[in-house]
Amino acid sequence: MAATKEVSEVPETDWQSNKTLQQSLEFMLLNQIGCDVQFEVGDQKEKIKAHKVVLASRSPVFFALFKQEEENNKLPQAVQKTERTGSVVSVKNIIETKVPRSDSQASIKSNMSNKSTSMSIGRGGGWIDMNDSSMFTKQPVPSPRDTIKTTEQPVLETVEKQEKIYEIADTDFNTFKLFLSYLYTDHAELEYSTATKLAPLAVTYKVNGLLTQTIKCLFDQVNANNACSAFEIAHLTRSADLKMKCMYIITNTAREAIRSRDFMKLCPDCVSRITESTDLNASEDEIYEALIEWGEHECMRNKKEINPTNIRNVMGNIFYNIRFPAMNDVYYKREVEPKPFLTTEEKELIAKFKSGSAKKDMLPFKVHPRVNVAFHAVMRCQLDQKLQEHTGKPDALCFDVSEQVWLHGIAVFGAYFEQTNHVHLEVRDESHNVISIYQGQIDTVPNDEVYEVVLHAPILLQPDQIYTLLLTLVGPNKHFYKGIGGKNLVEFKDMKICFYDSNFSKNGTSIEGGQIPALLLST
Repeated sequence: MAATKEVSEVPETDWQSNKTLQQSLEFMLLNQIGCDVQFEVGDQKEKIKAHKVVLASRSPVFFALFKQEEENNKLPQAVQKTERTGSVVSVKNIIETKVPRSDSQASIKSNMSNKSTSMSIGRGGGWIDMNDSSMFTKQPVPSPRDTIKTTEQPVLETVEKQEKIYEIADTDFNTFKLFLSYLYTDHAELEYSTATKLAPLAVTYKVNGLLTQTIKCLFDQVNANNACSAFEIAHLTRSADLKMKCMYIITNTAREAIRSRDFMKLCPDCVSRITESTDLNASEDEIYEALIEWGEHECMRNKKEINPTNIRNVMGNIFYNIRFPAMNDVYYKREVEPKPFLTTEEKELIAKFKSGSAKKDMLPFKVHPRVNVAFHAVMRCQLDQKLQEHTGKPDALCFDVSEQVWLHGIAVFGAYFEQTNHVHLEVRDESHNVISIYQGQIDTVPNDEVYEVVLHAPILLQPDQIYTLLLTLVGPNKHFYKGIGGKNLVEFKDMKICFYDSNFSKNGTSIEGGQIPALLLST
């Protein structure tokens, strides 16, 4: 945190000499000169004073607060001896500001201190006591001599006037001092840690200049280690650019981000926005575990017992961001199905979907894996240095899998020359129904032999069903690389993948070689 200036010794006279207006105001703040408003800050209720005129000129929230206080404190024309009671004034009652929850967001209220000041009212010094009935009866006019002789002092009455102390919660004393310093000087020495604390204050009190500076600081310094905390601030301040940058970092470092302490502190809106993303680079197993842990923290924040029912309740619709049908089948049966987070009906629907007897529209959960989930190229043949002339007819290959697995696409051999090639890929099921089509282009160069063709959406392959891949690859030059030494059986993790020749293959691809050297798979 940036160091704050020390209070200097106040000279008795001429401290204003050679100071600018800004320097003089800052000097008065640091040395607590002529202050007319007091704050208690943080859990320790540390006190600091300031000047209403400065705060009101810099923040519309302070302006409205002090204006309301002034109106509430107006005395009636006939001044009476009264006893005033304290009242609680909240900024939220003055200006309705809808902002997301943040543990660092400041709130303000006012309490009445036990200290009191007396206001003298009497017949001396120009004061008039409106309660004195003698003021309204005819009195003899004293002579100058009588006036000089009198030693009687005016009769004094008092109106108890209590001093308001505004309590600033949910921020610390040093941060509030930095905030006040900015209001007096228009300057803030920002680091990442101070910017995250000052930004909520800037939002609460509508100090747009400070908000702009804090957002710029966060944007410049956000990285994989602090992206979640910066995302919360971006959400709070509605900073689209900062939110976009944070989201990009979080999606690409999701495995680390969703396990971080900052993720566990996020508000529900931020957690929902992150976990609904299709681009999260993490497995569904990891996302599930991170959300359950976040739910435990949310239970503690809401002072609820940590149990499956309460965890699901505090998660609300966030729970449906978990893509249970896309989970690894072994993990789901071992870690998820035995636990009571899912209802019996939800478990039955997931089981039916995995068996192929329920359509995805029947489930409350998304069924496709995240786009950024890492897939593996499972090779079935190796590169042949000899070229093969493409006829423009389809290459085809059949295969089956021993366990459920996601098919993300295939690998293809490219052309020998630098050129743009048109790609048409079909995936057909055992009944020869087309279940996925890809149409696009790949740009090939002579030194790169293998290219990935990624489907628009992954396909969940069922065991013991034969699938057919039909590939048509067309370019200006027909000479393409090809594969040799093909295998009819390869292993991927704990499953087996068997390949078969297809009657649809018209360009030389078979078990032994040709095109389609690899499948792109994930579990």
